[in-house]
Amino acid sequence: MMLQDEKMSKQGTQICTVCWTSNPSSRGTCLKCGGLLEPDDDILKAKLTPSTTKIVSAPFLPVDDLESDHSFNETTPAHSDEHPSSTVKDSGSSSSDQGALRSSPLPPPGPQPRYRNPRWNALRSIERRTLMLMIIGGLLVTILLFVTVSQLLQPVSSNSQLTPTSNPTATSNTALPYPIYPQAIGVYPDEDGENIGLSDGSYALDVEKDKQDIEKYRPGSNYKIQASEALRKGDTGRATALWSQARNEDSNDAETLIYLEDQRVLASGKPYVTIVIGSVLADKPVDYSSRDQLQGAYIAQLEHNEEVRTSSSGDLLLRLLIAKSGNTTINSVKVTNQILEAAHSDKTIVGVLGWTKTTNSLNVLPIFAQAHIPMLSSSALGDDLTGRSPYFFRIVPRNKELESALAKYTASKLKFQKLVVVYEGQDPFSQNEVDDFTQQFVADGHDNPPRLPYQRLSSPEKMKDIVNSALQTKPDAILLAGSRSTDIGNFLAAIPADSNVKILTDSAEYPLADAPPGDFKNTSRLIFASPAFPDEWKVIKPSEHEQPFFIEYKTAFDPYNQHGSTPYGYQRPDTAVMQAYDAILVLVKGLRIARTTHNESLTGDDLQQALLKIKGAQAVQGIAGQISFGDDRDPVKKEILVLQDDGSGLQLKYYQGCFLVGDQDCGGHFVE
Repeated sequence: MMLQDEKMSKQGTQICTVCWTSNPSSRGTCLKCGGLLEPDDDILKAKLTPSTTKIVSAPFLPVDDLESDHSFNETTPAHSDEHPSSTVKDSGSSSSDQGALRSSPLPPPGPQPRYRNPRWNALRSIERRTLMLMIIGGLLVTILLFVTVSQLLQPVSSNSQLTPTSNPTATSNTALPYPIYPQAIGVYPDEDGENIGLSDGSYALDVEKDKQDIEKYRPGSNYKIQASEALRKGDTGRATALWSQARNEDSNDAETLIYLEDQRVLASGKPYVTIVIGSVLADKPVDYSSRDQLQGAYIAQLEHNEEVRTSSSGDLLLRLLIAKSGNTTINSVKVTNQILEAAHSDKTIVGVLGWTKTTNSLNVLPIFAQAHIPMLSSSALGDDLTGRSPYFFRIVPRNKELESALAKYTASKLKFQKLVVVYEGQDPFSQNEVDDFTQQFVADGHDNPPRLPYQRLSSPEKMKDIVNSALQTKPDAILLAGSRSTDIGNFLAAIPADSNVKILTDSAEYPLADAPPGDFKNTSRLIFASPAFPDEWKVIKPSEHEQPFFIEYKTAFDPYNQHGSTPYGYQRPDTAVMQAYDAILVLVKGLRIARTTHNESLTGDDLQQALLKIKGAQAVQGIAGQISFGDDRDPVKKEILVLQDDGSGLQLKYYQGCFLVGDQDCGGHFVE
């Protein structure tokens, strides 16, 4: 065989580098397989070299179609030192290795890895280096982006200031990368630019930004902002002085007073317990219900702490934190997670007062239940809350009871026969209110009233169209149900002056009736069922109407007697204030019950078990009636009032339920 091959080479034959078949020197490709021909005698010499030939590894790449008409065998591994038939030049070896071959048997017939021209190898080498540089560059860019995003999304510590401003509540309405949860204490803008969060005074939550709004709604805003900045820097003396100045400018701002009382608690060095107030405190429009909630909570906090300071009861002082969720309902979930973060590091946090709205409460119930933190609501009325969680309690009757009382009063006393319903179509609570009212109204022998839904935050023009459509039916009254005071206000403003139509609604609209003059029109048309009213003691128990609460309220929020012409919010509390006050009384009673078996420290479970015992002889006498929990953690036989403006302000027209602890007569009574 060796002699025959040498003879062919001498005669000018060429050898195929693929199948090793001899070919005439005149051809450029192999007659048998079309492979490249090589006249170099080194090929033949290398082929006949014994198995001691140096073994090298050379990965092969696909070759352009210009090199051969044969397709690359994709089933052949692209890089393997163990392939039984790979016999290829090593393009990456030195010149002394150019003839080196793999030691293996002759390749079988069929598609084989092709011979790679050194020129192509050089090009492939450049391409490989370029590709490698591109991959490395891409990895570096990816790492840089990851580090940047991680820094932006990193939670802010409880002791650090948020960026981009030192006080975003006052100066920023641009949303940060979202979601961003400060650890424990801190505020941050939501997706709409409204600041939400949890504060111990380190951040001012209820402030106005525009000069005109500051003067009208929150005159002490600038002092509050400066006080919070001072507290974050550890200067409690300056913070206290600035809060005092804010109070002089705006005496009915309960947020300021809560922070001042909290500093007294901390400075005393005595044991204390912490309750978080879950509040909406929306920026626009002004959320009067949340401001009322803070007022009632503050009076109860101050009353309790003064009693602890002047007695030897051994009770814990009470500190309040304020959580703001803003206009967007789902924000309550974000703020709840922040509360849990605070509770993880601050073991004095054992309960929550809130939220004021049913939808917010439904959103956060499972989160607090999983964390074993009880939540007590002073104003959430929705039927869906009943029995929803073993950690949820409320001191107000559910919607069905309130609307049933209103429907009975409407039919029996006012003799209304024809009604039309206007409600917020996207709000489940509004639909719940309408269903409860119409069910009782129809049961009393009346026709089911027609319903007109409206869109949330409708423009005044669209709301005027709704009013016109409702008045076309010539109703005696309109049942109006909605979640936003802006919509209710626009509806009332659109009612013609010559119309005698009355507006039936729920107690959530009470703040409209006592808002500053000019804020809302036609509030004298309102009729609604309410869990509380400041004049109820004069009507129901006139011999006991001088309750200390009313004196404390006026002293706290109108210390210089400057607001006699506009008493609500200064000298005269409304239903939301009274309910929040009662809610804190219930929580304090629960803490006292829990302390009888847990002298050192309390947990959320301890408070939850204690609240279950508030019934019968352990019932709480509130300023808005007695509070006794049933098995479903709703109040039993809770007082319900029907209020109507008869031209001289709101008047109590009907009441039912147990007013005092131990009352036997809990039936309905009309007030003449």
